[in-house]
Amino acid sequence: MGGYSFGGIVAFEMAQQLSKSGEEIALLALFDTYDPLEFLKVMATEAKPWDGLRRSIMRRAVRYYQRRGKLLPPKLRHFYIIDTYDNAIRNYAARPYDGPVTVFKALGSTGVEHMGWAQWSQNVDVRHVPGDHYSMIKEPDVRTLATALGSCIDLAVSKRAVEAV
Repeated sequence: MGGYSFGGIVAFEMAQQLSKSGEEIALLALFDTYDPLEFLKVMATEAKPWDGLRRSIMRRAVRYYQRRGKLLPPKLRHFYIIDTYDNAIRNYAARPYDGPVTVFKALGSTGVEHMGWAQWSQNVDVRHVPGDHYSMIKEPDVRTLATALGSCIDLAVSKRAVEAV
């Protein structure tokens, strides 16, 4: 199971719930995903003085379109999606996870090595991949990511096979 960026937080919570119900998660792969607390720290360091004003204006524009039942223009739709993700992350209460977590961190990403996940799992494996948050999932960097993920999947499958014997 895995997720990229905000999707990694969704995957983490899915793994929590599945694990709690007795399911085994052979691999939890988080692709350049900060834990919620580290996300807030990184966003604070990257914040611009005008970000609050910009968000306020953009939110008003979103409401304008929504109240009229109109589709959001692409740039406004992108803002709305990211703003929704940011709000969800701020309100998410992560809990410790008993299973291993594999973090694929882009070399261009800032913040702590484990992207904050070491506080939630005793078993965090960090794999560095070339690129930044966006280029790591595009050619040519995605090739390295795919190879690293393949190795992790092979390892998870072999561990599961050994445990089954």
